[in-house]
Amino acid sequence: MTEQIEIFGKDCAKLPGQLKAWDAYKELKVEIENMTEIIPLVEALAKPSIRPRHWDEIIEMCKTDIPYDNEEFTLHQLLEAPLLKFKEDVEDITDSADKQLKLERQLNEEISAFWELAEFDIRMFKGVDSPSILSGNILDIQEKFEEHIMQLNQMNAMRYVKPFKSIVVEKIGQLAECQDTVEKWLKVQNLWTNLVSVFSSKSIAQELPLESKKFKGIDKNWLKIMERAFDTKNVIQCCTNDILKQSLPSLQEGLEVCQKKLENFLETKRSLFPRFYFISNADLLSILSMGTDPNAV
Repeated sequence: MTEQIEIFGKDCAKLPGQLKAWDAYKELKVEIENMTEIIPLVEALAKPSIRPRHWDEIIEMCKTDIPYDNEEFTLHQLLEAPLLKFKEDVEDITDSADKQLKLERQLNEEISAFWELAEFDIRMFKGVDSPSILSGNILDIQEKFEEHIMQLNQMNAMRYVKPFKSIVVEKIGQLAECQDTVEKWLKVQNLWTNLVSVFSSKSIAQELPLESKKFKGIDKNWLKIMERAFDTKNVIQCCTNDILKQSLPSLQEGLEVCQKKLENFLETKRSLFPRFYFISNADLLSILSMGTDPNAV
């Protein structure tokens, strides 16, 4: 269409000089010049980024009914609207539409699509015959939380985000909550992995009977949580599970109590034999478990 208008313009310019004084020529020249400006606007409005909300803005601005959603909508109906009068505003709307489409695709095809499919890699821990730890891809998941929250915050600061602002704000909140849950989850996991083999020892059960009993209850709840997560796998579904979120604080508190009692127990052993200060807790526990076998020690 643009090429055809350019041809008309060139043909008009080639007309004999005496014709250029005619009113008909002047009207034709103005019409061609107007069409030269209008056609880029029409082409911009035909792009896939233009949505009903953009048409509604133009209708409100031009105060003209444009039946864009009618199957019989014609170019003539569009040209009846005073587009040239609001040329800069129409260009701003179409430019915003392009940027909004880019944001929408990033939001839907990159961020939302990733979390719809993202799953935890839950594996067994040594000595435990059921899925019990977040492993494998957990660092990648944490990095994705950071990356996507940063991208969403950048989106939220853009002037073009308005049509998706509520979705972006909701997604920021959701990912931030899930990120926080994973951090708490890993803290509990770290405590559990440090203590599970210790409290599985018969010697520790004899030395710290109350704490051993307490740990057994915690261990039972931990394995239930991990079994449920193993069945679910999806990161967002796991992290938004109310049972998990409510359980993590009490599990952490209970494990910290068990750890503190264990450290106090080891401190009493070190105070009796100062050389124990030069070895790790794990080695000291190993020695204590073999206390009745001098040769093994």
